Amino acid sequence: MTQSSESDLGSVSGSGKMRTYTAKQGDTLEAIAAYFYGSEVQRQRLIDDNPDFANLQPGDSVPAGTVLQVGEDPERGDAVASASEDA
Repeated sequence: MTQSSESDLGSVSGSGKMRTYTAKQGDTLEAIAAYFYGSEVQRQRLIDDNPDFANLQPGDSVPAGTVLQVGEDPERGDAVASASEDA
């Protein structure tokens, strides 16, 4: 993964547990969860990593420019490539 890339939703920086996402206008936690974790129901993972957004109701927009933690965590089942893995 590159250190910074653009998605259809916003901008992604970093990798592993330090990965962040900068929201664009109209993003919702459900859409962000679906993009990163494959399902809208993973919204709670974003709330766990960003407790300031616990009051957002399903479908509410995240303010544009907000930086969210969306780390990959092997202990939660995320696949994080190890730097020592051989191709």
